[in-house]
Amino acid sequence: MTTPSAVDGLRTSGQRYLISVIDGPNVSNLARRNKRMYGPDVSAEGLGRFTEEWGARLGVEIERFMSNHEGDILEYIHSSGDRSTDTSSTRPG
Repeated sequence: MTTPSAVDGLRTSGQRYLISVIDGPNVSNLARRNKRMYGPDVSAEGLGRFTEEWGARLGVEIERFMSNHEGDILEYIHSSGDRSTDTSSTRPG
């Protein structure tokens, strides 16, 4: 049995998962990058919406964190156990 929001065939469990997506240094600068190379709609906000939409389609809760400071990122990672995070993914920028 799949969850109603899951993409057909990708998830077969109704269990909810929490994935933290960490946007690292320079992700906030995506909108300043070459539009011909990276596309016209590249931004940290757009990337975040895309990630959250796919998470919803897969039946996965996405928690986002963005920082240009490595110390803040490490503190966030260390605190992830307190939030029952199942896994993390980092976009270094």
